[in-house]
Amino acid sequence: MPVQFPAPDHLRRAVAWLNALKQLIEDVNVVGDKRTRLAVAFQQLAIEHYGGLIRLCTHGQCSSAFALYRPQFEAFVRGAWFHICASDEQADSFLAGKLKIGGVDSLARQIEERKVFEQGLLKQAKDQVYDHLCDLTHGGTAQIRARMQGSDIRTQFKPEHAARLLESAAIVCALSCFEIARVLDDQNLYERAAQAHMLAFG
Repeated sequence: MPVQFPAPDHLRRAVAWLNALKQLIEDVNVVGDKRTRLAVAFQQLAIEHYGGLIRLCTHGQCSSAFALYRPQFEAFVRGAWFHICASDEQADSFLAGKLKIGGVDSLARQIEERKVFEQGLLKQAKDQVYDHLCDLTHGGTAQIRARMQGSDIRTQFKPEHAARLLESAAIVCALSCFEIARVLDDQNLYERAAQAHMLAFG
């Protein structure tokens, strides 16, 4: 069974959203302390991972694309944590390579305690997808079972799997862009990002 690509329409929407995001954030000027710049850097990393997901799916490398979904989600959560919860001392320690950041469970709990996001939103997202993301990233059951269909040992993800991945990762991208807008206190950026996502995905 040959490697299958996502439907062209799904790729078109994903690329349109990525291009819009690049235009929105390419001229962002981040001034302020290290913690502020760290927060934005993590969100930009999450958005860059989305670009990697698209490129991998375009070339039929869906297993590798799925493996990037967890790092994208973690980059979003870590960026939000640095903005909302971390101290200046923790930012300095991280940049010096001395801070061990907690797991997603701990970070999400600390973020939600500050009541910035809708209560339970991050925990729900984590509980619904994170364990599966870990499995996909580390070559767990889901990744290997997807290769073992009959006598063929090869990628067996279907186009609809890639389409759902691109849509889910696009939502993480939107959250990252919204978080950049929150860090910069830029309501215009927030509104333009929301509009661009709506135009791309309806």
